Amino acid sequence: MGIIKQKIFADLPFVEGKTYMTKFQTKEMFTVKKVITDKNRKQRVYGIYEKSPHLGECGLDTDRLIADKTFLLEMEVCDGCGRPINQNTIDSISKEASDKLNKL
Repeated sequence: MGIIKQKIFADLPFVEGKTYMTKFQTKEMFTVKKVITDKNRKQRVYGIYEKSPHLGECGLDTDRLIADKTFLLEMEVCDGCGRPINQNTIDSISKEASDKLNKL
């Protein structure tokens, strides 16, 4: 067993007017026209499928789209179990990650 470095990424919020790839098997491209957030903070997007513009504006849950990602940090983990190496690492990682997420 050894130590490996693992990169941690966070999903960026969906942006109106931007095109994203779907998680569908066909990897359809979807251009977001509106982003709606309900009172439970669940997001839904409305937009147009690039290959099927004749369908008009369609609704889609955000978990069906592949969001852009941003790099947060790199941490050392055990390659056997995947756990961070020590508690100091965990504390510094959580502080660093929360600081970066707050800046987004």
